Amino acid sequence: MSSNSTPQSDSISEPDPGCNHQPGSDFGISPKAGRNLKLLMAATFMVGLSMAMNMALYNNFLKVVLNGEPLKLGQVESFREVPGFLSAFLNGAMAFLPEPISAGICLILMGAGFAGYYWASGIGSLMLWSFISSVGLHQWMPLSGSLGLTLAPAHRRGEILGKITSIGAIGTVLGYFLIAVLAKIMGSGMESFYKYMYFVAGLMAFLGALLIFRVKEGKKTKPRSRLIFKKKYGLFYLLNFLQGCRKQVFVTFATFALVLNYSTGPGAMAVLLFINYLVAFALSPIFGKWIDKFGERKVLSANYLLLVLVFLGYALIHEKYTLYFLYCVDNVMFIFSMALNTYLGKIAPKEDLTGTLAMGITINHIAAVSVPLIGFYAWRAYGYEVCFLFGAVVVFLQFVAAQWVKDIPVKA
Repeated sequence: MSSNSTPQSDSISEPDPGCNHQPGSDFGISPKAGRNLKLLMAATFMVGLSMAMNMALYNNFLKVVLNGEPLKLGQVESFREVPGFLSAFLNGAMAFLPEPISAGICLILMGAGFAGYYWASGIGSLMLWSFISSVGLHQWMPLSGSLGLTLAPAHRRGEILGKITSIGAIGTVLGYFLIAVLAKIMGSGMESFYKYMYFVAGLMAFLGALLIFRVKEGKKTKPRSRLIFKKKYGLFYLLNFLQGCRKQVFVTFATFALVLNYSTGPGAMAVLLFINYLVAFALSPIFGKWIDKFGERKVLSANYLLLVLVFLGYALIHEKYTLYFLYCVDNVMFIFSMALNTYLGKIAPKEDLTGTLAMGITINHIAAVSVPLIGFYAWRAYGYEVCFLFGAVVVFLQFVAAQWVKDIPVKA
């Protein structure tokens, strides 16, 4: 799976609730905030394109470089998630920078890590470049989330975050389509194919950085908090921890199960992910409106109950195309994680947003660092199915915890 300014300033021009549909704005906010929002969307598109290329290539690339050894795959995956665990501390170290500058630096790091796979030749170099790209990605997540929450009018946050997600999904769809076509033309068995494609993925992230650097700061307010761990955000932290467990079970083990147990190549993975994000593009704005209309508790509860069935299906069903369907359903359900951010936006002041989002990512990645290693040992001892039975239990616990989410009305 998610940042402001100088010590004297907030990050982004303030949305003006009274300036609905001024010239130059398509979002019911001031023209300046609308311009910043469009730049954020354009950067999100480039990030989606870059990340899609990585996700379509990554597991097969590791299979080629590491010869498909599950324990080595787990070691690389765990090390790659360490920057997520450190997210709150890294965010605190960058708190003196304007939020758009921090975000641009993060995308440069992400791009450098992806491009660096061109020179990867074994587990050591894979860990190095994975770590660099992961630092950038995991800092981009809270920064982009905070930028979106800051720009969106309070009563339309779900809708606008849905639109941002939808724009990212367009870039993701394009990235998967590009890999699927090139894998067919060039042949995906060659290690050089993966390395050239990763170099291109790095360039896409660099372009995203250039776009986000153009976002202009606005109103001077309180400085951004450096490190936040407050009791009143305890439920947000708990849901993020469980989300980290659930995410790693499915993102790591579902993908590796398809690649290692069902011989799913990069072309087929690209097609699956292409379908996922094509659906995400269509549904993200709708899901966002549901969050605004029905509230976070109802939306999250329905999401978690459906996911219990998905995890049980992955554990008990061994027909490849049914697993493909479940894989797509789970990925689309990740859209609902934006409800955690809109919930935080209702209970936290703006100066707490980035620090709390970053702390949420750190807590999320306590699971992300440990689950791959433990899970691959369990996989080797009992088979991959046990990982998904554990995932079903985790998602049910998310459902229970979500019952404490309060539906807080927001004035239009």
